[in-house]
Formats: sequence, C-alpha cells, structure tokens
Amino acid sequence: RRISFHGRSTLAFDFTGDPHAKGKGTEENAAKKMAGSIWFDEADRQVARLEVRFYENFRIGGGLLASIQKGSTIEVEQAPIGDGLWMQTSNDQHVNARIVVKNFRLNEHTKNTDFKKFNVDVLQQISPPK
Repeated sequence: RRISFHGRSTLAFDFTGDPHAKGKGTEENAAKKMAGSIWFDEADRQVARLEVRFYENFRIGGGLLASIQKGSTIEVEQAPIGDGLWMQTSNDQHVNARIVVKNFRLNEHTKNTDFKKFNVDVLQQISPPK
C-alpha cells in the first residue's frame, strides 16, 4: 500500500514468516516466527520504518539455551539527513526472553537527534628529501 510517512511518500509492505519453511541457521529460523511491516521511501529507496513482532515463541537449542517469547517487538525508524544519507532516528525494543535459567524483560527506547554533518579535509605536505 502507498502511504505518507513523515510527509514523504512510502510503500508499505506487510510480511509474515512461513512456519513450514526449512530454515538454514538461526536467523532464518527466527524469521519463520516473525510478522510485521516495512515502509520504503519511494524517492530515496530506503527503509523508513520497520516493525517486527514474534507471533510464536522462538527457541534456541530446543529452548535449553534461550527463548524469545511471542509478543516481543522491535520498531526501527530512519530519516534522511541530507544528500541521500539516512540515519536511524529511533529504536524501540520490547522483548521477553529467557537465557539458560534467567528470565528477563527489555523495554528500551532510543531516540537519535541533532545529527551534524562534518566536512573533514586533509592537507598532506611532503617535504623534499634532503
């Protein structure tokens, strides 16, 4: 679908992992249990926003090493800061997990602002040999 996001035209895609797919590694096995949406900026062809949630528990090592509980979410936003350069502006993570025998809950919000562009010039002078 086509929507406006922060005043810019974006294409939004919804996705859901296929639980019957054969995964080759931890990342692909985790992706099978995720669903979410991704927004692409049409002009710059960059990811403007990503929302991911686990719709099923994800176990590592059969659940003996670690597990991420369903309902855990990650949201990331990016924005242009000039000349086609995009930077991450916010990151929200709400994760319920267990590692070995320790349960933990992570609720973290990170906001990045006031990006500055620096012009770094290098002047190198080589003196003639003696």
